[in-house]
Amino acid sequence: MVARPKIDRQVMRAHNRAVVLDAVRRSGPLARTEVARRTSLAKPTVSAIVDDLLAEGLVHEVGVGKSTAAGGRPPTYLDFDVTRDAYVGVHIGVDETTVAVADGRGTIVATRSCRSAIGSPTRSIEHVEALLHDALDEARIARKKIRHTTIVLPGLVDRETGVCVLAPNLGWSDVPVAQLFGDALRVPVTVWNTPHASAFAESRLGAARDVDTFVWLYVGPGVGSAFVQDGTLVTGTRGFAGEIGHCRVADHGPQCHCGKYGCLEVYTSAEAIGSAARDAGVSSRTKTPRLSDVVRAARDGHEGALRVLDDAGHMLGLGASYLVGILNPELVVVGGESAEAFDFLLEPLRGALAQDALEAEQVPVVASGIEGDAAVAGAVLLAFEAGVARSEVAT
Repeated sequence: MVARPKIDRQVMRAHNRAVVLDAVRRSGPLARTEVARRTSLAKPTVSAIVDDLLAEGLVHEVGVGKSTAAGGRPPTYLDFDVTRDAYVGVHIGVDETTVAVADGRGTIVATRSCRSAIGSPTRSIEHVEALLHDALDEARIARKKIRHTTIVLPGLVDRETGVCVLAPNLGWSDVPVAQLFGDALRVPVTVWNTPHASAFAESRLGAARDVDTFVWLYVGPGVGSAFVQDGTLVTGTRGFAGEIGHCRVADHGPQCHCGKYGCLEVYTSAEAIGSAARDAGVSSRTKTPRLSDVVRAARDGHEGALRVLDDAGHMLGLGASYLVGILNPELVVVGGESAEAFDFLLEPLRGALAQDALEAEQVPVVASGIEGDAAVAGAVLLAFEAGVARSEVAT
């Protein structure tokens, strides 16, 4: 007879405790019987764990329910103490840097933003520290309660080291983001790129909540993508997957910020649309029209603005056709700071996709369902998941 390996009871108790705490944290208020049902643990086991969590102040009783038809004591509801922990999401974008503070359940309770410091990681750290201070004050959360911070930025991020290998639109190269921000903020830090974090938020909160496999196409100051397969974010060997914006779509195109020529980004980013609109006769108060100027002109019927947006939409469709042909997703979600132009970009995008990708007519293309900055939402969710995972390991 083969001896069965002994299960370490202390490890099992710690695991069960983490499971119960996570159920209440994510879904409370819950009665003990509901906790047992959701965790598939025995009621006596749940009751003993809850007693310990109550004694430690991690959960608290929030009310009494109604008795069942069979009689007996009415259930007492339990909830997680959301004031014990906090999580921070940071999006260092090309235009704005935003810091969001979330409570112990991962719900955003305060945000602060300022213009980004292009070319200076040191200034970015100073901005984040100041914004975090103000956001914590607004939320009345002590800094010592922060369990994890996630930094999101538009560039190549090495997932293992937290180094930003290259972020052309920020002017960053080989910046040890996790180390620098971790030292400055004195909390654990993870780093993700903008499309990956945005796609993570979309899968939890947006248009892809009920979709297992989808492409997230980012359109803003830069262009990128992310891919979720069977509910899992695919980041590639080092975390560089999805850089569609720096794939060449023309042999003799303009030079991109990355140094190459003819990249998709030089035809479809907000800056590229503004430059093309200037050449098409769209006027503005600035030398180069902003995307909002181009959209306004298009709504007023300006033929040059309409043509520029249509051309950009077609190029995005070309890029999306590569993704659809290679990845075979159920859905394409388009998001990013250029959302104000989606009324003019999505139809030509769909047209080009239908023309250039096999079976593309079966792949819906929709705008992001995230309200506000998807990258900020993703940063907070990723910080929450990482912080909870660390606390479970510690337990």
